[in-house]
Amino acid sequence: TTFLPTGVFLESVTTDVETSPTGASTLTIGTMRADRSTAVDADGLLATVTVGTAGTKVEYTTGVSGVGAQVGTTVSLTDGFAYITATGTSTAYTAGVVKVRVRYRGIGTITQ
Repeated sequence: TTFLPTGVFLESVTTDVETSPTGASTLTIGTMRADRSTAVDADGLLATVTVGTAGTKVEYTTGVSGVGAQVGTTVSLTDGFAYITATGTSTAYTAGVVKVRVRYRGIGTITQ
């Protein structure tokens, strides 16, 4: 998924480095509005974390250093969704594979 729906509770963000990155050494993950130019929260999921080398896997939850302000909250998004954005800070990534998993759950009562 490259977007996040409104009204969900963000549980965690996990980074999993498959191939060591080159170029940038840190990663910031945030959310952007449907117009693709207005940030909802540029570092709302991850706030400048070091991704490490191949085999490094880190789960970011509330209270963990580097977690963004949107994690551990229910997000309310103006457009009904937000795009997920990722940037290497200060320098661009030129190679490597880092998988990112955003875990969220719906909230509310299920009725029949």
